[in-house]
Order: sequence, then C-alpha cells, then structure tokens
Amino acid sequence: MASNDLTLKVMRLVKPPFAGETPNFLEGTELVAVSQSADSKLLSNSLIPVLTVPQPNNTFLMGETFSSYITLLNSSSFEFTQLNITAEMQSQSQRVILLDKAASNGTLKPGSSLDFVISHELKEEGNHNLMCVVSYSRPEGEQRHIRRFFKVIVENPFVFTNSVTQIGDSTLLEVQLKNVAKNPIYLGSVNFVAQPFYSVTDLNHPVFETTSGVSQMLAQIVYIKPQQARRYLFRLNSRTDLDSRIAKNMTPGLGYLDVQWKTHLGAESKMRSPMLDRKQQLRPEIVQCKVIKVPSEIRLETPFEIVCLITNSSETKLQLRFTVAEEKMTGLIFQGISGQVLPFLNPHQDFQLPLTLFPTRSGIQTIS
Repeated sequence: MASNDLTLKVMRLVKPPFAGETPNFLEGTELVAVSQSADSKLLSNSLIPVLTVPQPNNTFLMGETFSSYITLLNSSSFEFTQLNITAEMQSQSQRVILLDKAASNGTLKPGSSLDFVISHELKEEGNHNLMCVVSYSRPEGEQRHIRRFFKVIVENPFVFTNSVTQIGDSTLLEVQLKNVAKNPIYLGSVNFVAQPFYSVTDLNHPVFETTSGVSQMLAQIVYIKPQQARRYLFRLNSRTDLDSRIAKNMTPGLGYLDVQWKTHLGAESKMRSPMLDRKQQLRPEIVQCKVIKVPSEIRLETPFEIVCLITNSSETKLQLRFTVAEEKMTGLIFQGISGQVLPFLNPHQDFQLPLTLFPTRSGIQTIS
C-alpha cells in the first residue's frame, strides 16, 4: 500500500503446499509411500515436481508461528526524517508489539528501503489484526502517519474430548484428539500435564528393554488426516505428600494436554488443550463392586473373562440380585444370565463373581 511519499508492503511468509495429491504417510518404521500417479496430476504452477505456489490465504492454525516480511520504500525524490515503523498483533485479549524500529540516523533517502521479518506464535483462537504504523517528517517539517490493518484468522486444529473411569485409587483418563483442520497433521508428541495434586503415568507407548537393561519408551510416529482422531490414555493417582492448604487454592480440574505438531513440510507448532475437568467421586454405597481380575490383553470381538468382587459394606445381612444394565454397555455384550440371585452376604463379607464379556468396540468401556 502506498502514500504519495512512501510505499508500505506486508507479505506473509509461507511454505509451499504439495502439488497434486498429498503423500500418504505411514506410521512407525514403515516407509513413506507417495502416489505413483502424482506426476500426472501436477498443477501448472508447480515450483518443483512435488511443490506448488501458495494461494492467498489469511487463515492460520492455533499454535502456528505467523511470519511476515515488511518493506517500506521511499518512492519519492525527497529525504524523510524522524522515520519510525511499528507492527502490533492485536487479539481479543492482548496486544503484542512485534516491531518498533527507527531508520538509521532517523532518515530515509530517496530510493532506499527498510526491510524487516516479524514472527509471532499464535496462541489464541479467533480474529487477529496486524497493525502497521509509519511516522515520518517531510522536508518542510510536516508530520505524517501511515496506518494499515491486515486481518489474520486463527482456527483451532483440534477438538478435545475426554472421559474418566475410576478404578480403585487410580483414575483412568482417556482423551480423544481429533484433527478438524483442512490438511493432515503430524503429531510430534502428546503429553498430559497434570495438576500438582496428581501424579501421572503415560500408558500410550510400549516399553522395551535396552541392551543396558534400562526401560525406555518406544517413540511412535502419528500422522492424522482431516477428521481422523487419536485416543490417549493416562493413569492419575492422588499425591499424599501435598499440603492440603496448597491443594485447596489450586484450579479445579485434572490437567491439560501439551501437543507438539508439525505441518506437511515440518513447520513446528505447539498448543495446549483447555483444562480437562475431573469427575466428582460418588459416595460410598452399601454394596460395592470392583473388578479384581482382567486379562492383560483384550482383543476386539474375542470373548474374555473378568472377576468382580462384590462387598456388603453395610451392617446387615443382604441377599443380592445380579442384573446387567445392557443399555449402558455400548461396547460390551454380556454372555450369561442377567437377573440371577446371589448368595446371602453377611456384613462386610465379599463374594467373587466371574463374568464373560464380548467386546464390540475399542477403547475404554464401562461395565454397568
């Protein structure tokens, strides 16, 4: 954009997208496979056999780094003094100064230019405005200003959903991460940062023994296409060494996911999920039931057996009836007789009940 004296240009710096079809990335130790027909589908404006010229777009993903090239050219025949240029990124909650520079000796000669590259990590969803302001003095001493606004739209690349299952003293947290962006995303790492009153165990990576006998996590490559989702599982345990007065003043919730990801050409980005809520604990019931035996590995559509421990926590003798709430078990089918009468249980006595189940869906399932 130009005035009668100066020309101000703001250009977005972006890496070129793939020409034709996006390569089909595989996971783990598998090789990367590229479509054999890609050469026949290259666009006419391709830079090299697999890349194409970027199309104008002011939309970014939250966690990406916004980069822009700013140039200010003195297109007149005069020399300007007291010249200063600023760039500011404005969002709904904050204003960040990205550039505040003066010309060398405060002057800009005819035909000369000032060139800058600015960068800013986008941490907030919604509309942003990049404001560039140039102030200078004409030869006769008149003060002038150039002010330009550029709109930047920031979208969330992920949708987070979670479920909580209480097993004894441990809390199992399952978090689903769904790619709602228009392009595939490579997940570098997904870590759960728990609140200080919880200790966390990551249950997502298989563990193997090294030659030195030290257990390490086996890193996994995760590449998710648009509308695809990944699930992650974490075990939380309450910390007993934390001062109760400190825990009382902390923000409620379990914690948040810290996600590091990359675009198709390796540009690194990172973001945090919203705080994941915790499930309120139920009051102790007269009859308690918990699973005490479960196979270490459960395969889809293969029957397996668990053992439940049923305890009479009351002070009276009880006769119980076992009924399966099939409408609440969406991923499991019970194999057996529902509604059977169990033996009498004396106060504080327990009884072991074996059950056979048939899994129809993957992930954490609830037995009701």
